[in-house]
Amino acid sequence: MDFTDPRPRAAGLALAVGEGDGGEAVDRLDEYETLLRAVTQLLDDVDRALANLDQGTYGVCEVCGTTLDDGHLGEDPLVTRCAQHRAVRGD
Repeated sequence: MDFTDPRPRAAGLALAVGEGDGGEAVDRLDEYETLLRAVTQLLDDVDRALANLDQGTYGVCEVCGTTLDDGHLGEDPLVTRCAQHRAVRGD
C-alpha cells in the first residue's frame, strides 16, 4: 500500500501549535509517529497474508513449510510461523 507520509505535515503542525505549550504538541507527535509505525506494520502484515493467500502459501510456516495449527491462525490470522519457529524467533 502506498500512503502519503503524514509526518512532515504533522511536524509542521506540532511546530506551529507547540510554541509555548511546554512541548505537549511534540509529545503528541511522538505518540502519533509510534501509532503510525504500528499501523503501517499491521498493514504490511495484512498485505503479506493476502499475498500468501494468492500464492497458496497462507497457513504454511515460512520457515519449515508445515501447515499452521488452525487454533493459532484463529488467534492471529497474520501468523506466519509454526509454534516451534515462533518460539525460536521470540514471537
